[in-house]
Amino acid sequence: MILLEGQWIGIITYGPEYGEWEGEELYFAANFIQTADTFTGTAIDTGGAFPNEEEATISGFIEEEQISFVKQYPYEGFIEEDGTVTTNKDKPGPEIHYRGKYNPLTNSFEGIWEIAMDAFQYGDGWFENIATGTWTMKRN
Repeated sequence: MILLEGQWIGIITYGPEYGEWEGEELYFAANFIQTADTFTGTAIDTGGAFPNEEEATISGFIEEEQISFVKQYPYEGFIEEDGTVTTNKDKPGPEIHYRGKYNPLTNSFEGIWEIAMDAFQYGDGWFENIATGTWTMKRN
């Protein structure tokens, strides 16, 4: 079993849905508490493109070399056209879903993330606009 407990640092890279900001990086620090194959924790953005000043909560599981977790900021945030970040403190942030795999050669995790940007009803169904990207994380 991979020991996740402790402090980690990482990089989030924005995907093609972010247009001109595709490839921009956001840096973070995370601290995890692990119980068997599940974990909880917190993360804070430390710099890079569009950092959120609020601490996010994390909850997930690790199975063999696979990791999956959900990160959520306490408030909803928006990237404005000029690149500034605006928060809406009346609504919690959307869940950001992370999946990845442990790389024993680099002692790090890497994977993809996705977030539902908005949802709308069309006929009898609902559609979501999803934004994606990649991430890496290593022990601090």
